Amino acid sequence: MSGRRLAGAVDIGTSTVRTAIVDAEKGTTIARVTIPNPQNEFGHDVVTRIRAAMSSHSTAHRLVRLLRDCVVSSLRSGLHAIGARLADLTEIVVVGNTVMRQFVLGEIPFALLEPPYDIDDRSSRIVEGREVSPLLTCGVYVPPVVHSFVGPDALASLISSGLYQRSSTSMLFDVGVNTEVMLFHSGELWATSAPSGPAFEESTLECGVPASAGAIDGVQVDSGQGVFAVHTVGDAPPMGICGSGAISLLAELKRVGAIDEMGSLSRQHPLVDATGLPVRVVILDGSANTVGGTPAPNVYLSQVDVRTLLQSKAAICAAAHVLLIESSVPTDEVSLIVITGAFGVSLDISAARAVGLIPDIVNAAYTLFPEGALKGAVQMILDPRTRDLAVSLAESARYVELMDNPLFDETMASAQRVRPFP
Repeated sequence: MSGRRLAGAVDIGTSTVRTAIVDAEKGTTIARVTIPNPQNEFGHDVVTRIRAAMSSHSTAHRLVRLLRDCVVSSLRSGLHAIGARLADLTEIVVVGNTVMRQFVLGEIPFALLEPPYDIDDRSSRIVEGREVSPLLTCGVYVPPVVHSFVGPDALASLISSGLYQRSSTSMLFDVGVNTEVMLFHSGELWATSAPSGPAFEESTLECGVPASAGAIDGVQVDSGQGVFAVHTVGDAPPMGICGSGAISLLAELKRVGAIDEMGSLSRQHPLVDATGLPVRVVILDGSANTVGGTPAPNVYLSQVDVRTLLQSKAAICAAAHVLLIESSVPTDEVSLIVITGAFGVSLDISAARAVGLIPDIVNAAYTLFPEGALKGAVQMILDPRTRDLAVSLAESARYVELMDNPLFDETMASAQRVRPFP
């Protein structure tokens, strides 16, 4: 592998770890790997994992070890695809939310569970690879934390999207189990973090599945015939519904009058099955379909699922509303909204706006930005000046805390409706 300066970029998400192997001389990404975060076995949200680490020293050690081994495994897989080894890496950049960052550094962020909900040391780090794993021989760079749950992944997405360079007011939503919202206005960065929960990314819905092959990720309703047309990831036979599919379905149910603004399914509507509890909308009747000769699964959205979705989406929109209020930026001044994150980029933007997951701003442009955090990590490999930029942005950002915030709590209550917001 002589003649190539290889580096690894890693984005540690709550659910998924994404890795890119970079030829730093040519400035190109030559291999990519995506694998599940093995910490999922301890819970689908970061707070649950911190609490698990509190339960015993051995559990805390296991959470750290699982994540570090996962990082090494993803790097090794990417390198293997190009005939290289871990020893060929000259540098690694790791981004992720604050909790994942602390775990990979071997520091359990207990402080995030109580006021002031922040870690002691938010600064960027350069550590020896062997501190992370005895198999790593190069240095590991970890960008700074903005504040609290707004971590290096949000910074990396902000940098790779170029929002910080825009003269007009822009917002970035990194949507997932924890959603970071950033606002760039008149050269000033505002940031907050919304506890949106795992309803979007994992199986908290009764028929919920991750966004992998067979997951229903888009739904249309034929109003005349009262039937569903579904789209699945990879066009595979439907096995369940993922978060983006649930949001798509929610928008369609509102459009055809099967659900009211308060989120109650209409028992009188022909699409709604009110014969049992909870009331539900059956998207796929397994008894009438087969997959590989066996009955297909029943796929439905229940009234309980709807309430879960509305709580999750309300947290995101309420966070954006509070950020705009605190920064004294009128909603109609926002000209661009960038959506990133594993769940965010799978969204149908019109559906997300219709149900009030993201602000509905008439004159704003909306764009999906896949792998924003990983792209930012790659950028920090190819242009070291962006590391100084990350530090500058983190230090100058104005963070708005939502925990115990009366305005956020008040807005959350009004945002739990199936309608555009604000």
